[in-house]
Amino acid sequence: MACAINYIMKKYFLYFLILIGQTINAQSEFNSLNIVVKDAEDSALIPFASVQLYMEDTLVDAASTDFNGKIEFDSLKLGTYDVQIQLVGYQTKRVAGVKLGIIDSDEMEVNINKGLPYCPITICIFEPDLIKIYDNTTETTFDRETIRRMPY
Repeated sequence: MACAINYIMKKYFLYFLILIGQTINAQSEFNSLNIVVKDAEDSALIPFASVQLYMEDTLVDAASTDFNGKIEFDSLKLGTYDVQIQLVGYQTKRVAGVKLGIIDSDEMEVNINKGLPYCPITICIFEPDLIKIYDNTTETTFDRETIRRMPY
């Protein structure tokens, strides 16, 4: 009888070890990523910035930073991610090759620059004629000088 109880205890202990091993293996396939978004000029925390995570050019997750410029992505598969940050009034920044490993949660700080990237702008000034008089057969245009010279 003692042998049978000993055998049953060993059997359940073996099942317990297998269950623990599977739980540890399942936990090691996922991790979390903490991101802090700051202004590049004065290191001020930036709230409500849009943060997107890409894996192999596929959007995996997206969210906005909190009041303290922080965001946490949980239950991410291990691998290499690209992080893209956008906010009105700031340049979009993409950080490529962020590796998420097994050891603890990964943390990163991203600084973004104010303003838009330089784009040359051409401004053309066009002054239309003041009055156009249309007739069924002819068209007459009066410019500013002609109107100024007209008698009252």
